[in-house]
Amino acid sequence: MSPTTDHPPAAARAPSFIATRCPGASAPPRSPAQPVPRLSPCVDALHREAPPHPPRPSRAALLAAIDDGAIIPVFQPQVTLRGGALLGFEALARWRLPTGELLPPAAFLGPAAAMGLIERIDDAVLRGALDRLRAWRGQGIEVPRVSVNVSAAALRDPRWLDRLQLHLDERDLVPADIAVEIVESVLIEDDNDVAIRNVRAMARAGVVVELDDFGSGHAAFANLLRLDLRALKLDRALARHLGTDGRSETVIRAVAAMATELGLGTIAEGAESAADIARLAALGCDAVQGYAIARPMPGEDATRWLAAAPDLLAGPASGLRA
Repeated sequence: MSPTTDHPPAAARAPSFIATRCPGASAPPRSPAQPVPRLSPCVDALHREAPPHPPRPSRAALLAAIDDGAIIPVFQPQVTLRGGALLGFEALARWRLPTGELLPPAAFLGPAAAMGLIERIDDAVLRGALDRLRAWRGQGIEVPRVSVNVSAAALRDPRWLDRLQLHLDERDLVPADIAVEIVESVLIEDDNDVAIRNVRAMARAGVVVELDDFGSGHAAFANLLRLDLRALKLDRALARHLGTDGRSETVIRAVAAMATELGLGTIAEGAESAADIARLAALGCDAVQGYAIARPMPGEDATRWLAAAPDLLAGPASGLRA
């Protein structure tokens, strides 16, 4: 997610799902026809993150964090641009320190990968995300799905899909309840590669497979045909210059049009303002994610966010082909 936290300009008219207040804050009475205000990209004690460059963690510290449940998912909502329905939440890894601060992934995922611990972190985030989805369903809150990022190490594990199915079965969930985000760098041209086989098997099982960070590297368009993808997630860098660089908008429009022709959805990351969301909708994107909707939140805060925005759940997320 983009590190900035700028609020939309006061003169901008925010779409109905744009954040305007914090979790748990009191709100004035409203008529039934009045849109529910959304939570702002506020910063409170639970949202503050530790400095991005703490000392490199030791293997013992990482193992203790995993075993103690300190590696947790935080949740950032994804909302369709046609109808403003909730598409789901992306679950992002954080390390909760004893002080309550949250270490960002840049502080520990690299060392975890070098130490051979990335699959355990993947599993901790996956289990936490599915637990939260089950809890929401148990409370009668219909969150369509959660999305998780899957590392190259996990995708190349022949047993990974079996473990995913076990996690789903243990929680009475089904494959369609989860979206798996993959980056193209983990894929190779050999159709017999374990990663390719796992991606195809996930799609056959009903898991939503999305190509993450599209537009940030060397995109092989052949992979859009070889894989059973449901959506492209446009890298946040493409949204960074909305309104100031016409070339960025040309690229977004072209990618969205191509995705439409291929029957794929498009989810744009990095929306920081109401103006960004309006432009991304005009350029043909299907859904959006970013600080203009909400910051990544611990599960308890995401529950409060949902309670403050009930009309997000009023209808199906039909605005996205994915």
